[in-house]
Amino acid sequence: MRSYFRPYSDIPTPISIVGDGPVRHLLTDHPASVGESYFEHMAHAGGFGLSMIAAGVACMVHAILPACFVSTGSNTIRRLHDRMVTHRRKQ
Repeated sequence: MRSYFRPYSDIPTPISIVGDGPVRHLLTDHPASVGESYFEHMAHAGGFGLSMIAAGVACMVHAILPACFVSTGSNTIRRLHDRMVTHRRKQ
């Protein structure tokens, strides 16, 4: 029986697709400067982005209904800032 599933290691990544050209630096220089791989940085930055979107939605609801989400925006900013500063100190 033929398997239609490829091993995980065979799946191309953005880095493997661009090779060693100048585009690779666009994908790897900044993550390396903060001590992360491309995918680690993607996960952290994506998590930050989703948190900011959720906080933004809460702020929009708060604008319409002031009794709702009174401190969600400021708490999210504080938490994300603390996470970023703590992560940088570990390096």
